Amino acid sequence: MSNKPTPQQQDASHPGHSVWVSASAGTGKTRVLVNRMLRLLLEGNRPEKLLCITFTKAAAAEVLQRIQEIVLHWSVLNEGKLKEDLENLLDRPPRSEEIQRSRRLLPIILQSPGGMKIMTIHAFCQSVLSRFPLEANVTPGFAIADDSQSQLLLNQAKFQLLDETREHTNPELFNDLARFFDRVDEKNQNNLIQSVLLKRYRLKELMEKHGGDVHAVKETICHTTGITVNQLTANREEGFANSISREMLRQIIPELFKGTGVNPGKRAEKIQAWIGNPEASALQYTEIYLTQESKIHHHLLAGLGKAPGWVIEFLTSEAQRCFDYIQTQNKIDL
Repeated sequence: MSNKPTPQQQDASHPGHSVWVSASAGTGKTRVLVNRMLRLLLEGNRPEKLLCITFTKAAAAEVLQRIQEIVLHWSVLNEGKLKEDLENLLDRPPRSEEIQRSRRLLPIILQSPGGMKIMTIHAFCQSVLSRFPLEANVTPGFAIADDSQSQLLLNQAKFQLLDETREHTNPELFNDLARFFDRVDEKNQNNLIQSVLLKRYRLKELMEKHGGDVHAVKETICHTTGITVNQLTANREEGFANSISREMLRQIIPELFKGTGVNPGKRAEKIQAWIGNPEASALQYTEIYLTQESKIHHHLLAGLGKAPGWVIEFLTSEAQRCFDYIQTQNKIDL
């Protein structure tokens, strides 16, 4: 071991001290953890009896690798260098039994039943559940699904639900699902469902709080998000599309073509295309005024310095209406 630990690091790595280490990246937190494990091993503790918890798999692998490299180094080091290394670690001259044990640590670690318990929080929790499945109310011998398996199970459950749901058997659920699949593309469907599944216990608590009353749950969610139940069930896209004044749009097109630069003319062409397409949606209309991030175009009024005031007022008003519509729609989709 090179570079003698600082007094603070030696204090933090002392097995008899209960410490909380808060430090920025690269300041030696992993080294303190490794040194603490080594000192516990030198005291005679069995490797399989120690538990070291990390946040990531990479950190767990790094701690184990460092420990193995150090004890391998100790096993072949000459007496003088070994004593120097141990004194740097322990902050005192090593005892004879500690010197002897340091040379035997490598085979002790490698032969320990189950190996050293250096793992992530998730791995530790999984090991506890595996040992006590009945107490945890989980199926004995369970396995953790990987990402591909989770996606497959999610798709199977989704298609089963769709297959079992019929308009005549459960019209309310049918309409909710139809609205969901109509508003959310397939990629975001899976992401949203996955997000709900991860928080299903909170949803379960909410359902239990309202005695399983779905309508009461909807009202609570609507109140939290700032929308109404009517907005949740109404066809807002149709309502918004019907509220657009096509007559005003026809009047504004020639005014836009009078503007300078390319922006007014392009916006006029988009408005013309939208009016001329009977299947054009409300969402397509909002794209005339909003960016892909659903923000009002910063160049909305560019090139319109000589335009009549009503043109500026109309564009500004429509842009704000489109922005409000998308924001409310996003809340409903969530």
